[in-house]
Amino acid sequence: MNPVIVSLGKNIKYYREHLNMSQGELAECSDLSIQHISNVENGKVNLSMQAFVKICKALKCTPNHLFANVLQVENKELQEVSISIERVSPDNRDHLMKCMDALIRTYEKFN
Repeated sequence: MNPVIVSLGKNIKYYREHLNMSQGELAECSDLSIQHISNVENGKVNLSMQAFVKICKALKCTPNHLFANVLQVENKELQEVSISIERVSPDNRDHLMKCMDALIRTYEKFN
């Protein structure tokens, strides 16, 4: 099996489970079959661009998130932070980023 396809499938499964979504629910939201979702998550099939976009929309994430760690070293903590930030509305995202920056600067000052 192709390691890139396997890693992409694992990321799709990770995001689906993070949303407490079943394979059936993802299949329904993305207009794909449950069998196809299972094959994708297990790295058995190569995704078409159309199916990939449907899955991104169903999981409410960007392609960057699904490709996270596919071509780089895995870092689950950063992936979880990224997922959380994506769930915040764009209006509040800037405020959240400023708060995180202030928190990091404070942390660095005392450590």
